[in-house]
Amino acid sequence: MLKFTDFFQTRTGGKLAVFGVGDFKIPTNEHLELFDKINTTSNELNTDYRIFDIAEDYMVKHYRKLFPRHARSFRSGIGTEQEVVLEKATEYFESGYGDIMVYVEESRKNDILDLLHEHNGLTDRHGYFNFHNISVMGFQPVADDTLYKSVEDNNVDEFMTKMPVDSDYVHEMYNSIRTNMGLEEVEDFRRKVKFEPISEEREAYKRGDLFNVGEEVQIATTEEVVTITRLATNYVIVEHADGRSTRKWVTDLTNIKED
Repeated sequence: MLKFTDFFQTRTGGKLAVFGVGDFKIPTNEHLELFDKINTTSNELNTDYRIFDIAEDYMVKHYRKLFPRHARSFRSGIGTEQEVVLEKATEYFESGYGDIMVYVEESRKNDILDLLHEHNGLTDRHGYFNFHNISVMGFQPVADDTLYKSVEDNNVDEFMTKMPVDSDYVHEMYNSIRTNMGLEEVEDFRRKVKFEPISEEREAYKRGDLFNVGEEVQIATTEEVVTITRLATNYVIVEHADGRSTRKWVTDLTNIKED
C-alpha cells in the first residue's frame, strides 16, 4: 500500500484527488477532528478535497452549517460505499486527476484499496479510470448510536456534550433528527445544570431540615447556647442570653446534642 509520505516522492506531477467516504450520520466533535485532518493533508499535498456522506441526505446541510470552513467540501453520496468510491474515482479521472487518495473507515481500508486496484485501467459500468498512484487512508469510525438514543429519549444535555457548539442551529438540527425519527419537536432547550452540593449543612438548610425558628442551638466556636429568631436565605438571626441579636452563617451553628 502506498503510504502518505510516499506521495511526495512518487507523484507524477498530475493533479491529486483527495476525498472521504463514510456513513457519517449526526455531526459531532469527532467528525470535525477528522475533517480538519483531511483538510491538513490536502493543504500539504497542495490539492482540494471532498467529503461524501452516504448516510441520510438531509444531514449534509447540517454538516455544512456546523462546520463552515468545510462547507463547500460536503456532498451527498448516493449508493453503497463501493459504488460511491468507484463513481467518484471515475469522475475525478475524467476531470484530469492522475493520482487519488481516499479516506474510509479503518476496517474498510484494505477492501477499498483492493477495489480501486481491481478496477484501475478497466472499463466497467461505473466508467473508466487509470490512476498512477492510489492510496487509501483509514479513520476510526465515530460511534453516534448513543446520540440517536439521546434524541429519542429527549436527553438534550447528553446530546449537547458531543456538539462542536451550543447554538440555535444545533437545536434546529436536533428537531430535524426528531422529525425524521417520527418524534415531536422540542421547544424548551434550557440545559438542566446540576451543581455539586456546597456542604451537607447548607443543602439540609435549603431543604428546611436543619433549623427551626425558636430552636436553641450552639455557636460552634464558643459552645454558647442561642435561640434562632429568623431563618434567612443563607444565614440565621439568633438571640443571645443577654438579649443581643446577631447574624450567623449556617455553618457557624450546631444542633444541641441530647444526652
